[in-house]
Amino acid sequence: MSDGRLLIRDLARPARLDGDDAAAFRAAAGLLTRVRRAQWGDGDHAEGLREQYARAADTTTEHWRGWIAADGTGEIVGLLAASLPQRENVDVAWLDLVVDPRHRRRGVGSALLAAAERQLRTAGRTVLGGWTETPGAGPWPDALPARSGTGGVPLSAPEAAFAHRHGFALEQVERISRLDVPLEPATLDALEAGIPLAGYELVAWTDRAPAGTAEDYGRLKAAMSTDIPLAELELEAEEWDAARVAEEETELADAGGHRSVCAIRHLGTDRLVGHTVLERFDPRPDVAYQQDTLVLAAHRGHRLGMLLKIHHLRRLATVWPDVRRIYTWNAEENTPVLDLNVELGFRQVGVVGAWQRYLT
Repeated sequence: MSDGRLLIRDLARPARLDGDDAAAFRAAAGLLTRVRRAQWGDGDHAEGLREQYARAADTTTEHWRGWIAADGTGEIVGLLAASLPQRENVDVAWLDLVVDPRHRRRGVGSALLAAAERQLRTAGRTVLGGWTETPGAGPWPDALPARSGTGGVPLSAPEAAFAHRHGFALEQVERISRLDVPLEPATLDALEAGIPLAGYELVAWTDRAPAGTAEDYGRLKAAMSTDIPLAELELEAEEWDAARVAEEETELADAGGHRSVCAIRHLGTDRLVGHTVLERFDPRPDVAYQQDTLVLAAHRGHRLGMLLKIHHLRRLATVWPDVRRIYTWNAEENTPVLDLNVELGFRQVGVVGAWQRYLT
């Protein structure tokens, strides 16, 4: 498809990154990395080529599609990537769209979105979703409130303005927070004082769940898919087993990523009842990303979430001693976890908008 001097075409994942057919994928990945660096002013949120290539691999739970926009010189100036769930949420396509800042307000994003919509509708997808990230802590005078009733994103941000202009509803807002580490041992000791561990024990692992633990870990990941605030996003409960856990671990390793998990086991049932997860990537050894944190409902009220996070912060000194910053994302209506993070010393550095639109 062409639009004047703009050419929109499908982007295929090459068999190898050093193959003759890999040039377009490499250029598109480079564009995404540059846009993220420009947006945040550093590389903490900029996925590199290896990470993007690994995430573009089809798995049993998710397929990947891509579209690129090239200008009259052949330079790639826009990328739209879609993740297509294959087990749950099979009517949803999750979109990630970036445009070279030099080419914004010229119809690049609109042309990419229109091309993707046509193909996704043909493929049976009826819901489009996606996330925008905006640096800053607000308050913003032009904030668009989320339909969840909590939080908002500034419409002065180009990514938010684009989503709003194209009919996406802002369903939910997440707070992006950052913690500088390591924390002083005395600080962690003071936070932990008075939290009993009676009836529970802490366990931990790196990269891959130990034999005999993956099924239990999968049970926690399944709970995570429904136990966190979801607003009105079209999300179904996920089914996790040991095979799905292993597949996700392999994808992370292929991306140059590593995972540290701290979990808590209930001694009375010998089952895992809570966990917290950190990830890091080889090109950014000083940065970790907080992923899941969950305590099953029947075991809440004992500050086990705080205990898990304290234990994990202590563990960092051994497993990832180079980490200096941790980022986390939490729904603005998830006040228990937000309060816990603030108590630990996290400070807000941005907002995420969770957007959704139905295809007709």
